[in-house]
Amino acid sequence: MESVDRAVGLRLIVLYKAVKAAAEVLLAVAGAILLAAGLGEPLHGFILAMREHVVAAWSTRLLEVLVRETTPGRLWLGVGAVAADGLLTSVEGWALHRRYRWGPWLVVVATSSLVPFEVYELSRRMSAARVATLAVNLAIVAYLVWHARRRASQRQVAQR
Repeated sequence: MESVDRAVGLRLIVLYKAVKAAAEVLLAVAGAILLAAGLGEPLHGFILAMREHVVAAWSTRLLEVLVRETTPGRLWLGVGAVAADGLLTSVEGWALHRRYRWGPWLVVVATSSLVPFEVYELSRRMSAARVATLAVNLAIVAYLVWHARRRASQRQVAQR
């Protein structure tokens, strides 16, 4: 039987996955609605106009990235990527919630596959948010590996 402490860790990860998935799906739906309504070009124009009026360095940098990335094709690609990530995240949360044996391993593979990209981005530009994201993802991976291995060893003991 699983202790309350371990169940709390798993529930926190499921909650995180559920909130993240819901936010991503809502963002993808909102993006698709705006693009389908023909607001991709006005959005790009608004960003161009804003670029002329900002003074803070971080705002200028953000707007430069947005100007470069907000073509209608890239916006649709972004909507698709956010929707796909939201779907994967919801499957991860569901598999953990249902306590499927493969659930923790799905999250471990999906999460750890992004670690090299996170490390690369951190090497390019250090920030507290990037460090926190990497730390949370590494903690989730470590916890779920420990959890899955512990459950497997408990099953082996029970079978003897």
